[in-house]
Amino acid sequence: MKGFSQRCALSIHEHQSMGLLAKYGIPVPRGQLAKTPEEAYKIAESFGTPSWLVLAGGRGKGTFDSGVVGGVQIASSPEEVRDYAQGMLGRRLITKQTGAAGRPCNSVPLNLRAIVYRFLLSRGCTREKTFIWPSFSTVTQTLKQFLDKMGINPKNTDATVEIIQKMLRLFREKDATLLEINPFVETSTGNMVCLDAKISFDDNADFRQPDLFSMRDPTQEDAREVRAAEHKLNYIGLDGHIGCLVNGAGLAMATMDIIKLHGGEPANFLDVGGSATADQVEQAIRILGEDSTVKAVLVNIFGGIMRCDIIAEGILNAVKSDKLRVPLVVRLLGTNMQEAKEAIAKSKLEVFACDDLDEAAKKAVSLAKIVELADSANVKIVIGDAKQ
Repeated sequence: MKGFSQRCALSIHEHQSMGLLAKYGIPVPRGQLAKTPEEAYKIAESFGTPSWLVLAGGRGKGTFDSGVVGGVQIASSPEEVRDYAQGMLGRRLITKQTGAAGRPCNSVPLNLRAIVYRFLLSRGCTREKTFIWPSFSTVTQTLKQFLDKMGINPKNTDATVEIIQKMLRLFREKDATLLEINPFVETSTGNMVCLDAKISFDDNADFRQPDLFSMRDPTQEDAREVRAAEHKLNYIGLDGHIGCLVNGAGLAMATMDIIKLHGGEPANFLDVGGSATADQVEQAIRILGEDSTVKAVLVNIFGGIMRCDIIAEGILNAVKSDKLRVPLVVRLLGTNMQEAKEAIAKSKLEVFACDDLDEAAKKAVSLAKIVELADSANVKIVIGDAKQ
């Protein structure tokens, strides 16, 4: 599905990943972070060597809105470093991963360039996967056999095994979900070095890893997802125009499918789970209602553990406190659904209630089209008290 980019784990910047590797004794290039062009100039001077890499995450084929092409630049003087930094800092980097809006570049890492190095695998190599369970007593032997197949210089085998074992320890101790080293190289002096790193961490481990989660950079994330995460809501932004609020991932997928079946496009995946409070539901409705791309909201709840009356309470609180900008279609089925329906009916608020999911989806799609037409004609629609 276009635009489907789930944020299921904390991803830190690559320079932060490299710093974490260094703390575990894993070899990485010498580098520092610059937040201004002048700072970049001073760092380059302090390195005292003729060649630097100026990096911006994203990267190689990216383009900055300043006109600088490429998020990786090789500079041969401190002045050139400063010029490259000038074209990157405070600008937006557009890559195939960011979409047309790009991502803000707030800092640039400067690394010493490895003058000569050998990539360990070429594109022509046969790909072979080796799975390692860190607790196995045979892990060292397994690694040595794998490194031999990769063509590692035998004199580097022990050092490389030690590096990988340190990576495994980092992975376990830091609740990582991904640790990717690309590239992992052998320098001209025969040393093994991790030139780049991407590490992600389990969001559910935030209470165990406060230092890691303090590194989160909300400027690099979807603002809607950041806000949802603050309220412990599972939110993924999509490219459509109908906001979805559901409980359960399976129901969310079915809801998005039926919206598409009737000619609409889902604007998000928002799962409140089975233990949401009325306040969380209220915040979820507000996030959807304040999204300018959303033209209608479809709430589809199957009440098992999650009670329908709590969902209704949160919905009504959101509609009462804010004049909802878009139509709201609600389908509630299951635990305490009758109480929920009665509360919605007594409120006399403009909430469209449907018992049938097919009917609810058709209603949401048709209302979204009306709002789109009104927007194109510059006509304001206010959804609120049905008496108005």
